Amino acid sequence: RTLSSRRRGEVSHPLPGAGAFAGDVVARVHSLGAEGRKRALPALEACCLAACAHWSVGASRLVDAGGVALFVAFLSNELGALRGLAAATLANLICCAQRQDAVLDQLRACDARRPLAALLSSPTARVALHIPSRPFAHLNASSPQQRMRQAAQAQADLRRRERDSYCQAPGCRAAARALNNLMLPHHSIALPPDTFSTTDESAFLSTNEFEFICHHSSGSLRDCAPITLTIDDDEISGRGMDSLGDFSVRGTAKRDSLGAKVLHFSKTYGTEFEARAGRSGHVAHVLWSGAEDEGYFGVWEVTSSDAHFELRRGGPCRLVPLTGDVP
Repeated sequence: RTLSSRRRGEVSHPLPGAGAFAGDVVARVHSLGAEGRKRALPALEACCLAACAHWSVGASRLVDAGGVALFVAFLSNELGALRGLAAATLANLICCAQRQDAVLDQLRACDARRPLAALLSSPTARVALHIPSRPFAHLNASSPQQRMRQAAQAQADLRRRERDSYCQAPGCRAAARALNNLMLPHHSIALPPDTFSTTDESAFLSTNEFEFICHHSSGSLRDCAPITLTIDDDEISGRGMDSLGDFSVRGTAKRDSLGAKVLHFSKTYGTEFEARAGRSGHVAHVLWSGAEDEGYFGVWEVTSSDAHFELRRGGPCRLVPLTGDVP
């Protein structure tokens, strides 16, 4: 409440609860000045860490103090880092067993699903990699052999500059985890902020059998089906069957710049031969790993021929390991 704003936003998100908090409201902060950002970033980071230890007193106090509505308000902030931290904090608060029902009730009262879904981006979103090159460096070479080598290197640099890479919007990962926790609270995942993440050296798959659960961005269930996945030299493949029929999966399993495990794959309906024939797939997915043996969470989207960044026909998805103690 002490954060200064350049502009007072519209009043929204009634603060749920009773007693002294009944009838209170939280102002949606659309923009913050330099001083506001300086205070808000470490404060939200500390809240996310406190909520990550969901068994601690700090997580319960955040809920009891009405922090859920405040974090929902920050989902509309103009700064991507604040949106991501707010979404990550909400995802962690859902894991608080002592206050889970209260957190879920407050999230529904604040209609948190809409601003969280707005943070999701397309799994097929890509960005061009601009690698600097020196196309005329070979002209300064002293010998013909050096000129030939440097000219060949310039051509290789030019080809490398044409490559692209997957790119997700700020807050997409945290929002996907929050939405999955909101829709599947019995499979909720708590993680620290990205800046506190440590490199996970464990294997990508603790098991080959998963329950693949997909929801629409509206919150309704799209499908729930068993799936078998295997990884060989960073290549992921698998097969399963859902309400639309048999499908095969092909993609990549890599680690991002923070060391987190990321799966990029597409789902193609039909035979495995058709998937290997070069089809781009019918449904695209990007999933990030949770803690050990917790599976993966992410975003799915029906593929289209045009390039786009925002999520269109899709929503959150979850890979839950199938073990003897998982319902």
